[in-house]
Amino acid sequence: MFEYTGSKPAKKLFLDYNPNVLPQENKSTPVNVTLDMFLMSVDNIDEKRQTITIKAYLEMKWRDAFLTWDPVKYPGVSRISVKNTDIRIPDVVLTDTSDKLTELGQGDVKADVKSDGLVTIWLYKLYTVKCKISFAKFPFDKQKCEFAFASWSLTTSVLV
Repeated sequence: MFEYTGSKPAKKLFLDYNPNVLPQENKSTPVNVTLDMFLMSVDNIDEKRQTITIKAYLEMKWRDAFLTWDPVKYPGVSRISVKNTDIRIPDVVLTDTSDKLTELGQGDVKADVKSDGLVTIWLYKLYTVKCKISFAKFPFDKQKCEFAFASWSLTTSVLV
């Protein structure tokens, strides 16, 4: 089940928690997912395949309405750490990739959950996307590569 951190809110939170249910309190308000990418290195630029591969941290945040607790009732417990498999991870994928299309947050990832339901995961990996590359003006050329993310199965009325 979940990684018990010794805190009572963690134990209580997961008594009725269902990771198969979308974590929204109000069905008319979509779950807002924010992504921030922190570039570590450019690992490969393939002019022939028109791809770029980077190593980066991707920080993904969203609010899970079912993972909240009153920090006044649990002094000193303002956040907990849980396995990603124990919570609902938004089904976000990197589109326009030349790699296998996989959901972010899969694998052995820890999630940081704050008392207000803010969930944060950090994904460190290689990301490869298609990118129009031209070295015709090397070394004075500029390349612009976009990393687009989207939900695998949900519309923007549910997940933004």
